[in-house]
Amino acid sequence: MVYKTARDCWVYDGVEGYAETYGYLYSWESAKDVCPEGWHLPTDAEFVELVSSLGGLFETAGGKLKEPGTTHWNSPNAGATNTSGFTALSCGKSDDNEGKYYLGVMTYFWTSEDFDDETGDSWALYSAKEEFGRYGLNKGDGVSVRCLKD
Repeated sequence: MVYKTARDCWVYDGVEGYAETYGYLYSWESAKDVCPEGWHLPTDAEFVELVSSLGGLFETAGGKLKEPGTTHWNSPNAGATNTSGFTALSCGKSDDNEGKYYLGVMTYFWTSEDFDDETGDSWALYSAKEEFGRYGLNKGDGVSVRCLKD
């Protein structure tokens, strides 16, 4: 499902049709409000638990989360098998809804946690790597979310 918030919620490059395929990109503050009742924005520990359920290796967990092929990921879509059923697409990111980056190359997912006043916690997938890595991003950046059922 695709959910839109009243503020700090964008589609990649302003192309509304992208929302149906890639979903919206949310600021960290907006992401905290996007999950419907009965769902929540995952914690960092819940992402670590996801990696553990996929064999515990951050270096190869990404491939098990990504949609195979190059319809929504640039080549090479390294190690993409989607054996987890997560079906991650490369949604890119935005900087405060200004610059747009990485469509086809990367995707980020916010967690409910932050590092400091300006930096939120996120996890990233890449077209050229099997890795699933943790990153701090500016809280105003627009990135994807995956809500987790309570």
